Amino acid sequence: MKSVSFTIYRPFYDQIVNGTKDIEFRKYTKRWIKLLTDPTPDIAVFVCGRHLVHRRKIRYVEKLSEEDFDLILGCKLSEEGRIDFEIDKYKFVLATHLGEVVEV
Repeated sequence: MKSVSFTIYRPFYDQIVNGTKDIEFRKYTKRWIKLLTDPTPDIAVFVCGRHLVHRRKIRYVEKLSEEDFDLILGCKLSEEGRIDFEIDKYKFVLATHLGEVVEV
């Protein structure tokens, strides 16, 4: 099984562990395209600090345009989000859709 690691901040880590966040977004860069699509990994490993690690199955990964955020998130991409994802440069974002928890 192939896995990919995501380093994330505590509030987002807690949301993923609690199941309230089921999509993880990344910039549409060569690095993330290769990590998430060549081939698509089976497991997402979320790391927060040194000791917090959580694993979930990956259902699928998709390429989203700015307009797709309306459908997926139910709201427009904020100006801060546009800057974080460098949407003016890359035009797309990779969305990793998460499944059930993977026990170690």
